[in-house]
Amino acid sequence: MLPVRGKIKDYDVPYIFAAQKMIDENPKIDFTITDIAQKVGINEFKLKHGFRTLFKMGVHQYRVGVRLQQAKHKLEETDLTIEQIAYTVGFKSRDGFANAFKKEFKISPRYWRNQTPSVA
Repeated sequence: MLPVRGKIKDYDVPYIFAAQKMIDENPKIDFTITDIAQKVGINEFKLKHGFRTLFKMGVHQYRVGVRLQQAKHKLEETDLTIEQIAYTVGFKSRDGFANAFKKEFKISPRYWRNQTPSVA
């Protein structure tokens, strides 16, 4: 699998990737760490430690990143409003989405949309 894993046991890696897949396929759902750990069959500590080791970020940070990537795509490919996109990808408010987007991409969603040619 991956050559450098820190202190993750080889037998824990598939569970961590299962958690990643669960988030990738359901980023809008606000699973708790406990929910994810129980569903994939690993304890919470190993899940959190594994995410930090393999992906260099925590579980929540990973989920937000997935949501932001989906939002960026929707800004480029649809004519949905920014508020609609925020709720569609799983943010609870337009402001929360806009703040997270600007923190990640150093530009507001509106300016991102205006700078990229629309396909929609």
